[in-house]
Amino acid sequence: MNKEQPNQKRVNEGVDKMKSSPDFKLVIHGFDWGPGYSKMIIDIKKEILNLPDSFVQIEAKKQYTSFNMDKREIKSVDGESEVPILAHYLSDSIGNKVNSPSRYVTVELEVHPDNVFTNPFNYSFETGFNSYTEIDYTITQLNTVQTIDNKEISGFVLSSKELTEVFEPEAALFETGVHSYVDRWGKDLKLSYASYTPKEMESKRPLIIMLHGAGEGGTDPRIALYGNKSVSLVSNTVQDIFDGAHVLAPQSPTMWMDDGHGAYTKNGESKYTAALLDLIEDYIHNNHVDDERVYVGGGSNGGYMTVNLLLSKPELFAAAFPICQAYSSDWISDNQLMTIKEIPIWFVHCRNDQVVPYQSTTQELVERLTELGSSDVRSTIYDHVIDTSGNYTDDNGESYKYNDHWSWIYVYNNEIEDNGLSLFEWLASKKQTN
Repeated sequence: MNKEQPNQKRVNEGVDKMKSSPDFKLVIHGFDWGPGYSKMIIDIKKEILNLPDSFVQIEAKKQYTSFNMDKREIKSVDGESEVPILAHYLSDSIGNKVNSPSRYVTVELEVHPDNVFTNPFNYSFETGFNSYTEIDYTITQLNTVQTIDNKEISGFVLSSKELTEVFEPEAALFETGVHSYVDRWGKDLKLSYASYTPKEMESKRPLIIMLHGAGEGGTDPRIALYGNKSVSLVSNTVQDIFDGAHVLAPQSPTMWMDDGHGAYTKNGESKYTAALLDLIEDYIHNNHVDDERVYVGGGSNGGYMTVNLLLSKPELFAAAFPICQAYSSDWISDNQLMTIKEIPIWFVHCRNDQVVPYQSTTQELVERLTELGSSDVRSTIYDHVIDTSGNYTDDNGESYKYNDHWSWIYVYNNEIEDNGLSLFEWLASKKQTN
């Protein structure tokens, strides 16, 4: 296991930060659908007293991939659009509002599940992976502002050449690293990962292992953190429930369901099982982890691997939460299920999931575990996946409807409950009894 420094700001080194003309930086936050540029912080270089009602206009250009469902056609789009502004105000250098003169102006951008012009990811329908992609912003000053020494600033136009930083405050809480494992054929498998260590640990703390979906494979752990909003696991809301928990987010170079030949497994076996277990055990051994409180969960491909890890080494885990998991019930014998029936498992799925059929995966596994006398198997099943924040609507003003495969949204928003007990409260209460 090779740890690296915590993920810090990415700097465009071509920009001279000592120059006197304005420049800007972007701030990424995790949202239900993935990452978004939520703020733009403009450094005017001179302190100003106040701002006009209308200050700048922002336009964006982005090349992205679209998929026409009717024609079953993939095409590359060179898109451009004005970016709606929600608010602007004087701030400090990291975007916090201030009530005093400042050289910094923070502009809050409108983010939306369908707005590709504030989403730094591009999903390739050909490779099946998300990746960071460039968005060219043009910021045009609309109205004059006055500095504290009564000078006027007007007419600036900023482009990507003036972008100094892209700051990811949630990802910056994690360390990143690469774990090497030599398999039984002598092949070196490398797994990238991100890890979070809780603050003020007087005693060993539990470990939450979060496994990404197929679209987040690769060698950049930030994609695994933001693609499914895994960054929410280090929020105060979740961390307070566990009184502080380690978080480990491994990343598969391809997909967890890789059969060893780059294809989806047809029998449940994965080329990454042994390497992933080695990473997890190495992390437990080298960090202040309570080995009786190791929890594993994940969505889709990650849900498959959650079940796969339970079957491979059931004694390692205190509880699990597979989400829209893709491990077919047909791949598991009753004898195998007997080895995990005492592990508390909370399944989450959408019955209208068009990517991973609910009936042949989660539904059948829950029924079989129940018939075998499982001590604590739960399931929360939704009809659809919709926005519950009230912030996002469709063209008709109705709550935005996500892809019904995305049931992990409810998990990351801590909305899964059973008789008043949340999934994370339930998880935090579990401890190995063997």
